[in-house]
Amino acid sequence: MRRYSRIFETTYSVADRIAQCFGLPDFSIGRIILRDDRGWKSGEFEITTAWVATLQPSFSDPIYLLSIATGKDRKGEAIHWPERRIILSHVDRNDSTVRLLKYLDNPENADLPTSDLSALPWGTQDWHLTLDGTIYTLSFESMPFAANLFFANPENKALQALVEFLRSTAEMVDRDGISANQ
Repeated sequence: MRRYSRIFETTYSVADRIAQCFGLPDFSIGRIILRDDRGWKSGEFEITTAWVATLQPSFSDPIYLLSIATGKDRKGEAIHWPERRIILSHVDRNDSTVRLLKYLDNPENADLPTSDLSALPWGTQDWHLTLDGTIYTLSFESMPFAANLFFANPENKALQALVEFLRSTAEMVDRDGISANQ
C-alpha cells in the first residue's frame, strides 16, 4: 500500500506545480484566493470538483490531465476563470519538470464517465495489476467525496472505457487547446 501512496504523493505534487502555472496556490477543492505579485488578494472563487489523471507509459514521459470545475460565484480577477478547465501537461519522468502545458476551457464531453466508474469490480479478484506497459492513476475530489485509483494494462471493460476517455480527452486538449508554456 505504501508504494501506491508515494505514487499519489508524486501525482499531487506535480498537479500542484501545474495548478500554480495558472495562478492557483495548489491543486485542491474549496475556496481559492488569487493573489497578485505583491501578495495582495486579487480575486476569489470556489473549486467544487477536481480530478487529476496520469498516463505513464513505460520508458516515456508521463502525461498529466487535470480537470477543474468552479462554482458560479467569482470575485475580482476570478471572473475570468471558466466553469471548467482541462489542462494537459507532459512532464519529464526524471525530474518532474513540466515540459508542455495546454488548456481548454469549457470543453464538451469532458465529464468523467461515472457509469463506467460505478461498474468497476471493487473488492474482487476480477482484475490484476502488472507494472509493465502503461500505468494509470486517477484522483478525484469533490466537496462530499474523494477517491484514488491506480491500475495498469486493464482487461476489465469499465477500466478500458476509462482509459479511452482519458486518452481521447488528452488528444482533444492537445489538438484544440491553447498553449500556456511560459
